[in-house]
Amino acid sequence: MDETDKLAGTSRSTNWGWAVALVFAVACLPRFFHLGWESLWFDEAATELYTRGSAMDACRANLGDATPPLYFAALAVWRKIAGTGDGALRAYGALWSVAGLAALWGMASQFGGRRAGLMALALGALAPLDIYYAREARPYGQAGALCTLATWAWMQWMAAEPGRRRGWLIAAGYGIASAGAMLSHYLAAAVIATHGIIGLPLLVRSRRWTAVAQLAGGYLLGTVLLAPWLSALFLRNGGLRLDNVQWMPRPEFLRVAGFPVVDFPYGLGSFSAILTALAFMVFLGLAAVVVSGMMREQDAGRKRVLGCLLGLVALPVLIVYLPSPVLGKHFYFPGRFSLLVLPPMLAFVGVGVTGRRGAVLAAAWGAICVAGIVHQFRTARKTDWREFARVLTASGVTPRVLFYPHYNRIVANRYLEKPLPTYRADDFAADRGRFVSFPVWMVTQKNFPLALQPGEIAMREKVAGFGRGRAIPGPEGLEIREIMVTKKSDQ
Repeated sequence: MDETDKLAGTSRSTNWGWAVALVFAVACLPRFFHLGWESLWFDEAATELYTRGSAMDACRANLGDATPPLYFAALAVWRKIAGTGDGALRAYGALWSVAGLAALWGMASQFGGRRAGLMALALGALAPLDIYYAREARPYGQAGALCTLATWAWMQWMAAEPGRRRGWLIAAGYGIASAGAMLSHYLAAAVIATHGIIGLPLLVRSRRWTAVAQLAGGYLLGTVLLAPWLSALFLRNGGLRLDNVQWMPRPEFLRVAGFPVVDFPYGLGSFSAILTALAFMVFLGLAAVVVSGMMREQDAGRKRVLGCLLGLVALPVLIVYLPSPVLGKHFYFPGRFSLLVLPPMLAFVGVGVTGRRGAVLAAAWGAICVAGIVHQFRTARKTDWREFARVLTASGVTPRVLFYPHYNRIVANRYLEKPLPTYRADDFAADRGRFVSFPVWMVTQKNFPLALQPGEIAMREKVAGFGRGRAIPGPEGLEIREIMVTKKSDQ
């Protein structure tokens, strides 16, 4: 190679590097821009509550409701460095989202080349679903990134023989990433289980016994790292409590199977028939391009990579969805779980798409995602609890406030100078004995199924028996009614 060829190669590498840097910059914009724009919602307020103390305090709080502790323990440390504002709390998850994109780029580049890596990265940067959860103070972004890292490690065995020494290093990384993913969110176990369901038969059939031992070693290390937490759960609670999944409805199978054309192109935005139809047509085109390419593929290693990635898109969803009728509990919540299978889907597209037609379809998918980002920002809005605090303060009264659901009091108190106490039936009875009249505010989250809290319906009906009261204008998503309770109206 002469000096001119070397310079040309260096120039091309530099251009690729700038392209990757540009895509990462584009990815950071919607993930970090104005993170404190919306107020926290209840789940995020619970995150803030759990992480006020030390990392060990966060673990103790998680132990009470059997929630995986890793995200909360790490956030407890993070907030001491970054601060306690809404944006600071969310920035930790946004960083994990970017880390997940880096893992996606590395995986697609390794198994499909620089073009595949850049395509997967660009589609991930514009993925509305990933952007939504990157902007939440919740563990989903961390779980998704760690699942992607575990998948990248696992793919080393699927694509080729990594060698004895390197293979054991990969096994160590796999064990740490898989345990971290499950200590961030239990549903990550479906992705980790899929690695074994697909990987072990492939390795055994090809008689790659060293790789089998390395994968088993990775599983063993992950189990060892999980053991202290699981032991503490069983000692404290007698096992994994599943009370906090009772609210999840069982989704229709078509809704579950439709995540590539609903969750992926426009995230948590309200249902859009136009975006769904466009995404469906483009998705079919992409699938046809990749599958036809797989059928013609002469490289057995590349074909195996694509098959493994496709399995990682479909199998985890079935693992979570199908057993729920037997267990009597539903674990599949559209959006949150789809996030865990988004990276292998994007890697599958990046590695599998070839030719001009495929590039055009991928660009069309990216355009749909841009429209989906706008649609999501317009329609997937959190309740503005700052506005509620302003309304309550401007009213000039100190009403008794009943929240439906009751736990919204936690998030409301974050934005009030004087926190509202819990208002119970015995408080209501005492007030009726002391006062001739007093105002009660009923603050109801619109579309919330009150049947999930039957114990509070009686109190609501008792207060509502004093009349409909007057509606108080408030933030979108909340219904606020002020009811004047009087002794006269009780007679």
